[in-house]
Amino acid sequence: MASKVKRRFEQFGKSLKKHGFRIFSDIFMLVGAILMIVSLFFIVSNPGRTHIIILVGLFFVLAATVIGLIFDAVILGSKINKRSPRYRSALVHTIIMAIIFAATLFGIIWTFSMVL
Repeated sequence: MASKVKRRFEQFGKSLKKHGFRIFSDIFMLVGAILMIVSLFFIVSNPGRTHIIILVGLFFVLAATVIGLIFDAVILGSKINKRSPRYRSALVHTIIMAIIFAATLFGIIWTFSMVL
């Protein structure tokens, strides 16, 4: 029984070592999405609170995209074969994260203009 648990912890450690930044990026993205969904419940009762919650959610998404872009830049900058699936996946992920970054930045500027 103990060896099974130890083996699972070792597998989790290897996975975290290999995909650590991507896991944190996904968690931050999820937290940001949840915060923006929660802000929809406050839109009628307290619009001022809604803008603050949306801004916090957008900052979480912005942090997630920056973490994802850093992780992909490390992969793209390494001496990995350009035909490997990991390289191509990092390239596609970089393009998607850049688009999400631009949309999030636009959302933050738009929300700040609504608050001020």
